[in-house]
Amino acid sequence: MKVFNSFFLWYIYFFLLLLYKKYRKIMKKKLLILMISLIVQYVPIHASNGIESINLRPIYDESRIGTPIKRTPTYVPLIGIDGHTLIRLQDATNQTFLVEILQGEEVVYSFTWDFQTPSIMFQTDLKGEYSIILSSASIKYIGTLYIE
Repeated sequence: MKVFNSFFLWYIYFFLLLLYKKYRKIMKKKLLILMISLIVQYVPIHASNGIESINLRPIYDESRIGTPIKRTPTYVPLIGIDGHTLIRLQDATNQTFLVEILQGEEVVYSFTWDFQTPSIMFQTDLKGEYSIILSSASIKYIGTLYIE
């Protein structure tokens, strides 16, 4: 499992703490929100049973020209990995996804994941760091997958 360098997080925390002390009258709320948002995004989420969650983010089509349509934020499905098993920790979208596991630009493994299936196993010979893309009819999500 690859973990973000904790020294760097503490460095950011103390730097922002110094800024907070210096400018606390002006920017109390703003610096507090900034500190929390910077630190929380690198903290790995673990379920109580040891399943590591995979942070997904939506991919938007950048080929469209013009002003984008204003939409509500997308709901990102919460998935986790336990060994060679992908698990839906929470998904309110009830969508079927095409899951692609990539190493670089090459698709190493691909399968369809129905919303009624809570977990799915994949090849046991995969080890290391991969990109994972979940595609539905309307949107794609990308994340990094660490397989031990």
